[in-house]
Amino acid sequence: MTGAARGGNYRALLTQGTFFKVGVQVSSISAVIPYIADQLGSPGVVVALLAPAFTAGTMLGTVLGPRVLRLTDSVTGLLVGIALTQAALTALVALDIALAPRWLFAYPLLLACMLIGTVTGSSQVVSPMAMSALLSAQQRGDVMLKQAGYSGALVVLITAFTAGRLLPDSPRWHDADLLWISVAAMVVGALCCATLRTPGVELTKGPTRMADTLRQGQAQLRANRWLRRFLITNLMFIPVILTPTFYAIYAAEFLGPSINVDQFLVFVGVGLLIGIPFWRAVRGRFGARGVYLSSALISVAAAGLCIASQQWHAVPALWAFGPAMLLSAVANQALLPAAYDWIFEHADNAEAAVLISCTHIVISLGMIVAGFALGMIAEGAPAVWPLLAMLLLTVVAGIFAAQAPGLQRERSHETARSR
Repeated sequence: MTGAARGGNYRALLTQGTFFKVGVQVSSISAVIPYIADQLGSPGVVVALLAPAFTAGTMLGTVLGPRVLRLTDSVTGLLVGIALTQAALTALVALDIALAPRWLFAYPLLLACMLIGTVTGSSQVVSPMAMSALLSAQQRGDVMLKQAGYSGALVVLITAFTAGRLLPDSPRWHDADLLWISVAAMVVGALCCATLRTPGVELTKGPTRMADTLRQGQAQLRANRWLRRFLITNLMFIPVILTPTFYAIYAAEFLGPSINVDQFLVFVGVGLLIGIPFWRAVRGRFGARGVYLSSALISVAAAGLCIASQQWHAVPALWAFGPAMLLSAVANQALLPAAYDWIFEHADNAEAAVLISCTHIVISLGMIVAGFALGMIAEGAPAVWPLLAMLLLTVVAGIFAAQAPGLQRERSHETARSR
């Protein structure tokens, strides 16, 4: 592929991903939907199950991911199909929250979260394969960081100027209006795929059966020490990934109706924008190991800030949990690009689809258990012990960050691969 074509695809994927991630962020199942469900009086167990239900769907989606790659030879068709399917499911969630009886709405929400997770899981296999086919390795990482950051900036603008003003004067419609914004953003993202240049580009096809995907992944896990280290490290980072959900539920319990979810989204958006230059510098200078270690340290700082606020009441609660959400957003922003760097450093495209799928399955199993446990722990607000538990878990993640490959190793691999 020519440099001009790569440049055009870089811009197209950046625009498409930015709008798609706007939609994902303002309807986030890790933070926004659990907060809304808690505020509308859902049972605590149901709120705690939302993230695990999403993760269970993600696990199924990652198993299906290699087969999804076989549905069509069109990269554009795959990306558009994923975006429009997720938009349709998000619209159903908005209707459920706005119209279903209070005693009923939480249960269809569980099913919808699982279905959205299935689409998300498939996209976690399709998207990196598409980016690797259309972009260079450096462009792939840059696009992923910028998508998150620019979408965060748009989320700040959206929540500041439009949320709560688009729909009828009813509290439940105001809770759902963020979800309609999400639907619109995903549709715009799908339209942006029209400018992709994909002549002659073929995605690596995955196995034809799910059983073959699992069998190949198991064989790779037994044969490769680096893959076992990758898996263990990412399992230890599950609490870091779940920090937005944890703080959203904890804050909803602690603050009650005194704070709006829009305010948290502003902090998240600012954090993602700040994260672009920060993570580009860390990734460029220290490699994946620096990303994982920095992510853990930032998560430790978020937990420490909340603990200090709870113990000494140094700042208003919003200015403790808001910055904690900001730091959590920054901590999560570069983990996925670093994980893909780690995989593509050791595996060619033919193996990568299977490895991404199978490792996501194992990590998703861990997230189902951890998501439910952390959700129930967060319900212990306003006690300080849930925050201490999160602090301990993020410290453990930081210890395991040393297993990630450093920059020198990555450069050596690039040199060897180019020969």
